[in-house]
Amino acid sequence: MNYQLATTALLVTFLAAFNSHGNASTLSDRLTIDRLFHDKEFELNEPVPSKWLGNGDQYTTIVDSQSVANGQDIVQHDAATGEQTILVEAKKLVPDGHEQALEIKDYAWSENGRYLLIQTNTVKFRRYEPLGDYWLLNLET
Repeated sequence: MNYQLATTALLVTFLAAFNSHGNASTLSDRLTIDRLFHDKEFELNEPVPSKWLGNGDQYTTIVDSQSVANGQDIVQHDAATGEQTILVEAKKLVPDGHEQALEIKDYAWSENGRYLLIQTNTVKFRRYEPLGDYWLLNLET
């Protein structure tokens, strides 16, 4: 009995809120699939998680580049001393024929630290962003 009462109260509240904000056509004009999933209008600016390196004494983070507009550097941090070193400058992340550096949404190091896999231009699929472009950077060449 209480379940039916709670469900009815919730439905009445929803309908009252819906009617106070306009009709369905106005609501659909304001909120579209493109605005939700493609325009990145509602995207959370969550930072890329830090990545621990090899022996666990150092980790890397993404920081805004001082030398490349809208670019990102990958910086190594020494856990014991706090020393910071730029491992990958944003200028290395500018593809041939382009003017802007790749926007890093996520990245992964190879075991030997020679290669860096960069995920960019992501598209949300459910709660995750597995769809996108992947670039492989050879740090030696």
